[in-house]
Amino acid sequence: MRILSFLGLALILSLSGCGGGEGGQISTTRYVLPEKAGGRMCAFQCRNAFDHCFDACNLSERSCYNDTQAQAIKDYEAYARAQFIARAPVELRPRDFERMGQCQAKSCRKDCSQKYDSCFLSCGGDVVAPSPCSTFLCL
Repeated sequence: MRILSFLGLALILSLSGCGGGEGGQISTTRYVLPEKAGGRMCAFQCRNAFDHCFDACNLSERSCYNDTQAQAIKDYEAYARAQFIARAPVELRPRDFERMGQCQAKSCRKDCSQKYDSCFLSCGGDVVAPSPCSTFLCL
């Protein structure tokens, strides 16, 4: 009975990390710390640099959103004024003037991740490439 309970628990735990991604698949990069203390300290500094980089991306993205919204309001006010002068209806809203697509920080975050991987490797750590994890079997 204990063996069955243990096997059931093991199966649940192995499957709990699966699913959730596209098509029921997820992928995660695994980082294996260096064996030596100096290497681990180096890897810790890499992580701090990554966190700083990631925070800078987020700050830049938020600043871009704020600037874009401020510009959208100015553009909307000019549009509304022109519509008022022309005695035409104001059919657009401020959000119709927002151009948020330019604020995507995906490439910035990807660059942070690549720098982190390179730094981590230079410290003697190992970066295990992501592998797909199917819903029924995580490898």
